[in-house]
Amino acid sequence: MSISITNSQKNIYRKNFLKKGDTPQGVFWNNTDTQYLRFERLLKNFDLSKKFSIHDIGCGTCSLHEYLMRKKMQHEYHGTEIVTEMIET
Repeated sequence: MSISITNSQKNIYRKNFLKKGDTPQGVFWNNTDTQYLRFERLLKNFDLSKKFSIHDIGCGTCSLHEYLMRKKMQHEYHGTEIVTEMIET
């Protein structure tokens, strides 16, 4: 069953990404503002004052990494993604 769920998710995200491209909408976000708000909420309980490591499951095109770099946060980033087109981007 988990393989069919994974394939279903992969197909949904792939189709949307091919249609809308490397944009927040391409990964089902409204815009960059709401995407960044989500990142802020995800990170709010972590100590970000020193270098940290993060593994982003379903990383898309690594927008979280881009966000962390823009905020000049010292970090080590790893991402996992199943949509080939997102990985290639």
